[in-house]
Amino acid sequence: MANGSPKRQPNGRSAVQLADNRPEATALMKMQELANDSPHASRLRALQQLANNSPQVSQLRSLQQLSNNSPTLEHAFALFFHGGADHVFQLTATALRHPVAKIH
Repeated sequence: MANGSPKRQPNGRSAVQLADNRPEATALMKMQELANDSPHASRLRALQQLANNSPQVSQLRSLQQLSNNSPTLEHAFALFFHGGADHVFQLTATALRHPVAKIH
């Protein structure tokens, strides 16, 4: 802060943080720590990890990636009208060669 203004983080927020030393804030922080360390919270974290690593989630991620890499309908129309129907048919043939995972 050589020029009198606080430094900004990349997200635009000030890097200066003030400590909240009020008794209410201290009590709330302690309660949050207790809740985070509880057996219930540990079970929820384990369950979330199982869900994140499930085959169904893996298949959904693969489908999302395939969808993100596929040309949009607008792109297909643009190719059709500006590049000819052959480009659209090539895109369709490429899309059909990608096997889609079956979700159970």
